[in-house]
Order: sequence, then structure tokens, then C-alpha cells
Amino acid sequence: MELVGIESLQPGFVIGADVANPSGALLCPRGFVLTEEAIERLRSTGIEAVMVESAPAEQVAHIDRRLQRLERRFEGVDSTVLLELKEIVVRRLEKMRMEVQ
Repeated sequence: MELVGIESLQPGFVIGADVANPSGALLCPRGFVLTEEAIERLRSTGIEAVMVESAPAEQVAHIDRRLQRLERRFEGVDSTVLLELKEIVVRRLEKMRMEVQ
């Protein structure tokens, strides 16, 4: 399982733990397969992150998307310190990718 921010959720992800609103009402039960509508409903209720279980192929695709976004964010950056931080994040994501496969 992995804690995933609402902005990173994708249709097809499987909820790994019940998701409830602050008053305790169940929004998505464990095992629920997310749809675009469900993600929007979670976002509109103020949910910031959920636990998800996903197949290895989905996890690899998610990590690959994160790596692509990271590359785009650092385009044109020439700060040595920032590039070193980027490499730390890249190594961590690549390690996560290897653990999934």
C-alpha cells in the first residue's frame, strides 16, 4: 500500500483502506476501484491523500509519470544544489520502481 496525494490519484487505483470524511461517513471502502468521478468527489470533500493498493504495472506507470513530471520541473535549472536534490529524488523513485517489479 502507498499513501497517494489526491492530485496523483488515477482512475483504476484500488483503495487500500476505508476513506471517511471528517465526520466519519464512509466515502470509499477498501477495495473500491477509483473512477474520475470518485476522485473528484474525494477532492470536493477536502480529502488530501488516500491509501491505495495497485497492481505492480500500475505502480510502475505511476512512478514513471512522477519521474517525467520531475524532469519537466527541472528543465532549465542549473543550480548544483537543486540538481543534486533532483538526483536524490530520481534515485529514490528508481529504487521504488525496482522494488515493485
